[in-house]
Amino acid sequence: MQAYSLYVRCKNRTEAAEELLRHMFADASFTPFPDGVIRIAFTHDVTEESDFEDASDLLAEELGEVMVLVLLPENAEALLPKKRIARHTATMKEGFHTTEVFLFSVLKNAKDTSALKKNLEERLSENLLKSALALAHANLNVSEAAKRLHIHRNTMLYRIDSIHDKTGIEVRFFQGAALFHMLFSA
Repeated sequence: MQAYSLYVRCKNRTEAAEELLRHMFADASFTPFPDGVIRIAFTHDVTEESDFEDASDLLAEELGEVMVLVLLPENAEALLPKKRIARHTATMKEGFHTTEVFLFSVLKNAKDTSALKKNLEERLSENLLKSALALAHANLNVSEAAKRLHIHRNTMLYRIDSIHDKTGIEVRFFQGAALFHMLFSA
């Protein structure tokens, strides 16, 4: 079972947004941060990302403003301090953001990426890091990446799944692969 956190930023009417969110997600725990950011922690599996996009639409309709929503599985949330996630959420464009888009945005705007790089190195074996880079360099072509590493395609697929399980980052998509490329290709 995977736990998730949803970071929500509301520019105005933060108390009204928190009240509405508490009603919508009664079984979750809430942590307020500065700049109107609220962290909602779910201890159960999240059904669909589209449910949160629907929640975003409902909040915008009820409160008359568009917000930022960042959904992170606990393994991705552990890559950065929660305060840093909240600070970065406060600077993002309105809308719903996936793990890969959020981390790519953090990387793009960060002056020091050593903490993120170190956390990934600690969580992933050398083979998994090489697999993520090979996939990025093979333009997301799994078969080509497997050939470059001299491994079976199914082994490559297993490694891709392992990367996602350990980090919450989906390297099958551009933002996830670009994140590894930017961090580990020197």
